[in-house]
Amino acid sequence: MDAAAAERLLRQLTADIVELDVGARVEALPAAALSAPDGAARFLRDYVGPNKPCIVRGAASGWPALARWSPAHLRARVGGALVHVAVTPDGRADAVAPITETSHRAVAAAAAAAAAAAAAAASAGAGTAGEASASASAASAPPRRPRRRRACFAMPEERRMPFSDFLDFFFASKAGAAAPGGAAGGGGGSDVGSGVGGGGSGVGAVGGRGGREVPYLSYQNSNLSEELGPLLGDVARAVPWAEAAFGGPPEAVNIWIGDERSSTSFHKGARRARRWRPLRRSMLSLFRSRQLAHRS
Repeated sequence: MDAAAAERLLRQLTADIVELDVGARVEALPAAALSAPDGAARFLRDYVGPNKPCIVRGAASGWPALARWSPAHLRARVGGALVHVAVTPDGRADAVAPITETSHRAVAAAAAAAAAAAAAAASAGAGTAGEASASASAASAPPRRPRRRRACFAMPEERRMPFSDFLDFFFASKAGAAAPGGAAGGGGGSDVGSGVGGGGSGVGAVGGRGGREVPYLSYQNSNLSEELGPLLGDVARAVPWAEAAFGGPPEAVNIWIGDERSSTSFHKGARRARRWRPLRRSMLSLFRSRQLAHRS
């Protein structure tokens, strides 16, 4: 890399650090404070302008979803709706995954070395029949295959299925993971959550494989309005202080359903987003600028 390219990268890194700096902690404020006459202006000045995240407590307290969204209610309302489901072995969709590949040169070298050793033993004359048999076995045995570990950014398998089938898949996978011998998962997630803000192929069968497949309803393209439209009446269609600060209604309304194994990779979103977690809980990890500068 030449000096000019290195300087461009450093300048871009500096700009990213400044934009992503969220301070030492994430502040929490009550929704009532944002509903005050100057609430939207303060929200725009203190959080939207500097791209600083915050937690708004009680913003979804009046949503009908809090009382209605049970498995039985969801099946009755949208059970037949087709939804996109991400399926992974560990719950990590859109994540870096290891690649194990074989070095063919190393395999060929090992095979040649084994053959040479067998030939040398045969020409020298094995002292006993047992030694000769051992030499022949060593020559005929397949060589150990040296492996190199690499990584790549892996997209999840995407299946399209009725929402009721997704719920069956979801609960069967959770039960299989909890049972002895079930797959262990990673990451933090919520059972039901919705996202309001910025931003398939085929029809898949219900699976699970004893918890070894983790389904995660996390399609981004406004899946709540596009795939599960009847549920829109259970969430607020307008949040006045948010619309005033962001300059209009949300571009997309998404819903995510996953368990404690479901996780989304750390990323920088190009759009500002409002995320609501009406049921259960989720874990959101934020990194300070100094941490970002030193992460590989």
